[in-house]
Amino acid sequence: EASHRLQQFYSSAEEEESWMKEKEQLATMADTGHDLNGTRHLMKKLEALEAEISGRETRVQSVITSGKEMHQNGHYASRAINSRVQFVQEKWQRLRQLAAARRQRLEEALQAQQYYADSNEAEYWMKEKEQLASSDDYGHDEI
Repeated sequence: EASHRLQQFYSSAEEEESWMKEKEQLATMADTGHDLNGTRHLMKKLEALEAEISGRETRVQSVITSGKEMHQNGHYASRAINSRVQFVQEKWQRLRQLAAARRQRLEEALQAQQYYADSNEAEYWMKEKEQLASSDDYGHDEI
């Protein structure tokens, strides 16, 4: 029974670690978009990642709880279990921190891209008005 429970714990821990590693790659992407639409698209992808992380928390916490219970109950592999629990907790915390950092980078990029889009629009408007103001056509008054 104890060996079977240990194998289940290791299998579950490995599955969660693998999932976290995969998601960590998404959370550490350097790309913040080349324009406003690109940055918005990346923000949507991040929101999906955050939703996945949130949805996975129950499974991760279940693995952690299972390991802690085995450790507290004096399982023969208690030290190894405790070490693995700590590793899973650290990986989980790191993934959450990386996602938060990614959000911060994308929010900053979104602000910058919005500024660029607004300034381009303003510049276009000013050029348009400058052409009107420099025109020699003053119109004709009707009397």
